[in-house]
Amino acid sequence: MRKRALKDPLVTKNTFADELGISATTFWRRRQDGLVPPPVRIGRRIGWPRSVVDACKLEMGWPEEAAEAGSAP
Repeated sequence: MRKRALKDPLVTKNTFADELGISATTFWRRRQDGLVPPPVRIGRRIGWPRSVVDACKLEMGWPEEAAEAGSAP
């Protein structure tokens, strides 16, 4: 079976935390507090769809261009 490029690729916990500019520990605290949505499982992979990451960053007050680019403000 061939791997296909995902239209909405999964973002790992470390990448998500890096994009928010926080540590992995702080990331999980925010996850437990409900500030970060729960991850999804696709096969053996666990992560957040890119669209969910961008939407979460916008809710946290990130500028739209920075959220879409996956970079810090």
